[in-house]
Amino acid sequence: MARRIDETGNRYGRLLVLRGEYKGLKDGKRYLHWRCLCDCGNFTTVRGGHLRDGKVVSCGCYNIEAASKRATGRPKTKRELILLREANKIDEVGNRYGRLVVISEAKKHRKLRDVYWRVRCDCGNEKVVCGAKLRCGATTSCGCYMRERVRDSKLGKKLSEKTREKISNSMRGNQNRRAKINRGA
Repeated sequence: MARRIDETGNRYGRLLVLRGEYKGLKDGKRYLHWRCLCDCGNFTTVRGGHLRDGKVVSCGCYNIEAASKRATGRPKTKRELILLREANKIDEVGNRYGRLVVISEAKKHRKLRDVYWRVRCDCGNEKVVCGAKLRCGATTSCGCYMRERVRDSKLGKKLSEKTREKISNSMRGNQNRRAKINRGA
């Protein structure tokens, strides 16, 4: 039989141990539990091993407080989400990412959390890009770099002039469609 450890008077987290109580469980055995007083004023009964291992540090009030602190960081309304975005916005104007230079913040935002920026490519094209994609390196040009890679690659040299023109036109067409979507047309 295990030796009983006297926990009376010990403090574990927010709990002060008052006395021991034997409780029966489903298997018919009786186990020693400790009657504790929490700093918030509630009483609770806890197994000694859970106290010593740090699994239980309060009557449950600590978990409620921690959950409410986590929940306060999440915006609940569209207005709160917009205010949070403005508070966390990183000013990117003047920064260079690959071939793109940030000109200004875009007026329209596709997603409430993301900030979009108007950028100018070294080739002269302007584009609206998500700030997170600029910072992580997912977007480094307006698409001109990809066209150059296709044109200069072995594949581009093997293709006929007509096929290369089709690829280039389709890429421009995609850009035009995206521009219409960005303008709201």
